[in-house]
Amino acid sequence: MLGDLDTYGFDLWSHTVNGVFIRHLKGENNRNMSILVISQCSFRDSGDYSCNAWNTKGENKYRSNKTTAVVVNDVPIIIGTYTYNDILPTFSVIYFAKPSSNVPQWFKYTTLLVDSSRVSIRNTNKNISFEIYGKKIKETVYSSNLSMKEQIPGTFTVMLSNEYGQVRTTFNWKPEEPGQLFFFGLLVLTGMIVFILTAGVIAVVIKIKSTIDDSNFKQYQRNNRRAIYYAAPEDENTPHVYHRTDPEYEEPSPGHYMEISDLDVGRNSSTTDDNHDQYEIAHDYIELE
Repeated sequence: MLGDLDTYGFDLWSHTVNGVFIRHLKGENNRNMSILVISQCSFRDSGDYSCNAWNTKGENKYRSNKTTAVVVNDVPIIIGTYTYNDILPTFSVIYFAKPSSNVPQWFKYTTLLVDSSRVSIRNTNKNISFEIYGKKIKETVYSSNLSMKEQIPGTFTVMLSNEYGQVRTTFNWKPEEPGQLFFFGLLVLTGMIVFILTAGVIAVVIKIKSTIDDSNFKQYQRNNRRAIYYAAPEDENTPHVYHRTDPEYEEPSPGHYMEISDLDVGRNSSTTDDNHDQYEIAHDYIELE
C-alpha cells in the first residue's frame, strides 16, 4: 500500500471460487504490506484471493482491495468411483484435472482395453457441484466409463495422467454364478414361507387365547351371579292360629269322661283275685267322641 497515509491497515483476505465466497484468511502484515502464505496447496486452494486494505485521511476512511488468482497444477484428483450393476456392470470414475488430463486408459490386469465388441469406453466432461471448505461450488470435472458387453470377470484398472503425473484406481468384478443366484432365491423364498407360517400361527394362538378369555369371562360371570329371593308379603287378613279366640277344634268339656262300671271291672277282677291284696284296682275311662 503506497501514498500519503495518516493511518492504515489490512483486513482479512477473502477466498472465492467462481464468485462464491469460500473463507477468510489472515495475512502477515509488515508495515504497508500484507503477505498471505498457503502451505500444502491442493486443488481446493485454487481460486481468487483478495487483499483488503484501508486508510484514513482526516475524518475520512478509504478502502481498497487487490485480487490475484491462484491456480494449483497437480496430477488428476479422483473425486469418486462407482460401479453400476445391471445385467452387465459399468465402472465409472469422476476426477478433477488442471491442467487437463490425457485420454484415460483402461486395463484388464496389464492388457490395454479399447472399444470393441466386448467392452465400451466413454469419456466426458461436465459441471457438477462439490464442496470445498464446507462451501458448495460448481466446477468442470471429467468422467471415464467402462461398460461390459459380455461377462468378463477380472480386475480392471483405469489410469489418469497429465503432465504432472498419473493416478490409478482399480475395480474387481466377478459375475454371480447361477447356483448362487438359485441359492439366494431359495433363501428368500424360505424366509417368506417361514414368515407367513409364523404370522399364521401367531394369529391362531391369539384367536384361541381370545376365545378362552371370553369363555372364562362368561364362566366367571355365571359363577359370580348371586341368588335373589323375593318373599311374598304376609296376608294381613289371615289371623295367626294363636291369635284366634274361637279355635276350629272342640275343647273338651267336663263330664265327657265316665268311669268304667264295676261290672266291667268285676269281669276282669276274677283273674286278679289272687293279686287283689297286692294291687289297687285302677279306674279305667272311656273317651267319648
